[in-house]
Amino acid sequence: MTENDGTENGGTENRGTENVGTENVGTDNGGTDNGGSENAETASERFTADLAALRQDVARLAEDMSQLLHDQTRAAGTRAAEVIGGVADKIQSTVAGAPNRVCSAGRAIEAGIERNALTAVLIAFGVGISIGLLTRLRGR
Repeated sequence: MTENDGTENGGTENRGTENVGTENVGTDNGGTDNGGSENAETASERFTADLAALRQDVARLAEDMSQLLHDQTRAAGTRAAEVIGGVADKIQSTVAGAPNRVCSAGRAIEAGIERNALTAVLIAFGVGISIGLLTRLRGR
């Protein structure tokens, strides 16, 4: 990230750079400089510790995801079993009630024929003639 320091030098601006996101890793070595080996060792140790912690976190995350997947699968299986059980009950009740409904429909048709006997006879006559004509035309 750059920022203007407010000075101009012959039409060109002097820009400084701001150091963002860097951290000085190391320990105070009492003012002695031993070539940065302590800082490198400390940074290496920190890196190793951070890597080990990251590995543990990833392992825990994988374990948690596995448990979550297991729980979700079990819940989905339970819901599916409930839905299938409900559908089976509805089918069973429909099948159990089917003979009664067929009998009721048959009685209703019989009652309608008895009330409108002439209409029923004319409909039957018309259907018979139509079928007879169709079969006769095919025979030629």
